[in-house]
Amino acid sequence: PCKISPCVLQTILRTVRKQPRTKGPLLKSAYVQACLNFARDYLDDPVED
Repeated sequence: PCKISPCVLQTILRTVRKQPRTKGPLLKSAYVQACLNFARDYLDDPVED
């Protein structure tokens, strides 16, 4: 069998353990607010075809 490099092994183990390298929010709160504002505006004024 072919050898697996230590770097690849660490990446695989990290994904299996579900422990990312950085522990932080995936989206910043500003991005979430912008998305919610867009959704609210779209609900108020839907596009009609």
